[in-house]
Amino acid sequence: MLQFKRKQMSAIGAANQREHIKRFLAEHFPQADAPPEAFDGEIDDLVRHCREHGLRSQRAVALYVLAAWLFGGDAIRGDAGLNAILQAREQPPAERSLLLEIWLTQAWGSLQRTTRH
Repeated sequence: MLQFKRKQMSAIGAANQREHIKRFLAEHFPQADAPPEAFDGEIDDLVRHCREHGLRSQRAVALYVLAAWLFGGDAIRGDAGLNAILQAREQPPAERSLLLEIWLTQAWGSLQRTTRH
């Protein structure tokens, strides 16, 4: 029977998540003439940024990467509301993920209202 160490499982999970994120972004937000492999470095940087702020859940990481993809990495790094969520390490991970989801939903709604005009 195969036995995996905790770090091996973590690495497998991280690689799997990155592949899912790449496929999702390529499918729903295609970039002109850019293969999914071109996004590896950018996705890795965004995931690393999440981990540095204590976001460990796949849901929270995926939401953060999606926000960065939609609004631009520099824009979200400078957002006060999002930074407050990142800094709230005393909050349980599930609550931080929910706060990220709420933030993303509100930001997307605002973006949709401004781009329709």
